[in-house]
Amino acid sequence: MVAEALQKQNARVAELRQNAGDLWTEYDLVFPSEIGTPIHPSNVNHELARLERLAGVEHHRVHDWRHTAATKMLSAGVPDRIVMEVCGCGATVPCSTGTSTSLTSTSTSSSS
Repeated sequence: MVAEALQKQNARVAELRQNAGDLWTEYDLVFPSEIGTPIHPSNVNHELARLERLAGVEHHRVHDWRHTAATKMLSAGVPDRIVMEVCGCGATVPCSTGTSTSLTSTSTSSSS
């Protein structure tokens, strides 16, 4: 499922690259802007809000969705180390997999 999504995204980036022509700047990004550059954070927030409205869910910060993803992965039995890697946690990024809350639940989930 993830590999398929990444293949589709790769095709989308190839289309963006072709449409941008000489305006394209290669940064080798999975999710570039329409001209290949990094996406500005405010644009990410605008797109997230649009998708939330489309899905009929209330607005949350990107960081909140990150915690929800971590909670769901831990609840599904994904090892802590993998969850930390997926969520971008590392030696320089504080991250706790002990207890996290989910946007879709008022309870907390704990991993062992």
